Amino acid sequence: MKKDRAIELLGGTPKKAAEAMGYRAVQTIYLWPDVLPQATADRVMGVVGRMPKPGKRRRRVQPTSQEQGHA
Repeated sequence: MKKDRAIELLGGTPKKAAEAMGYRAVQTIYLWPDVLPQATADRVMGVVGRMPKPGKRRRRVQPTSQEQGHA
């Protein structure tokens, strides 16, 4: 996987990519080689798979009356 493609998948900017990957410093993304090692590409795909889909909001599940402590 190319670095540019990974950045695109992770939000489109090096800053967003670093945040998605859990890095504290954006410089970590800049240090990636142009072609990512397989381990890094696999981690990118794992992060992408856990990212919420655009346009799909998570529905909040309302607790039942039993869970709220009501009888």
